[in-house]
Amino acid sequence: SGTMNASAITAGTMATARLGSGTASSTTVLYGDQTYKTEPTGGKLLQVVYNSDTAANENTTTDYANGVGASVAITPTSASSTLYIMCTGSFGTSSGVTNYNQNLNVQIYDLTNTTSVLAKTSATNIFDDGEGNSFYAQTQGSYTASVAASDTVARTYQLRFAMNAVTNTRASRSSNSQMTIFEVGA
Repeated sequence: SGTMNASAITAGTMATARLGSGTASSTTVLYGDQTYKTEPTGGKLLQVVYNSDTAANENTTTDYANGVGASVAITPTSASSTLYIMCTGSFGTSSGVTNYNQNLNVQIYDLTNTTSVLAKTSATNIFDDGEGNSFYAQTQGSYTASVAASDTVARTYQLRFAMNAVTNTRASRSSNSQMTIFEVGA
């Protein structure tokens, strides 16, 4: 009867009801405010997959399949997960630029399901000096997308690029591209 200082307890097991309010079980956690609560779910990082590609791939067409960068294969561990895809790539023009103020198009592509996850026009402007002399235009771009896993089947995502129009010998190139995919639990 009465009260006892907790430091005086040196043996035995303390009843869970004495530790906090609420119901102690295998699905609850005792929090610092001395209450039992259900442990939060979701937002857990389940896996991270990374790949880079340092090849300089030229694409003189508007077809994304002709200009490829880094690709990553991933097998989701849960159908209820979300895949967060982050890419960076160096893009620009190569020789023979004769049509100016054109842009590169960039795409994150699901090779397995043959669908585009992201399509974006990059801010790479091809330009000249006003006297007909062309210059190399380079840019570093960052691209992100999120995809519902929906299943646990292996799939591959790829960073792709293409010109938004083709005139004469204008070309584009990509080098030093990276892709990282984070699988986050629901």
